[in-house]
Amino acid sequence: MGREALDRLYPHTGRAHLVGVTGSAGAGKSSLVNQLVKAFRALGVEKVKRVIIERNRSASVIVEEPDKVVAIGKGGKNVKLAAKLTGMKIDIYTQEEFEEKMAKERRTVSHVTDLDGVTPKIAEVLRQSGYTSVQDIYAASVDELCNLEGVGRKTAERLKEAAKFF
Repeated sequence: MGREALDRLYPHTGRAHLVGVTGSAGAGKSSLVNQLVKAFRALGVEKVKRVIIERNRSASVIVEEPDKVVAIGKGGKNVKLAAKLTGMKIDIYTQEEFEEKMAKERRTVSHVTDLDGVTPKIAEVLRQSGYTSVQDIYAASVDELCNLEGVGRKTAERLKEAAKFF
């Protein structure tokens, strides 16, 4: 509801962006906001959907598909300028690309025992065969998983499905 209202007001705000920053006094809130403003201007994108800043060193900027080319710029000119102005590494993503990146990170750091339906016996078979993370299962084919002792086609398909939607 609030996002819809902001979207309707946006054309009347002089192309202003809403930024919410919290923290204690002297934490660098205004410095961070100034960096973001410089980055947005350098990217030349009308509408940034979301910015995720990690440890004040890197930023993931989420834009609409048509705006991605503009944000990156010819030869990466815009994103390089934004990185230089902010002192941060900046990556430009569409919403779908960012969600896939986050899903891959979750799968990489999550153990196979976190998958639905993985029994201790199956977990041990997977571990002994070198499958330790959810990403390992995601990257494997059903046939590869079927070749493991004690893993049938149904189990392999169930593992793949669970890893896909993890």
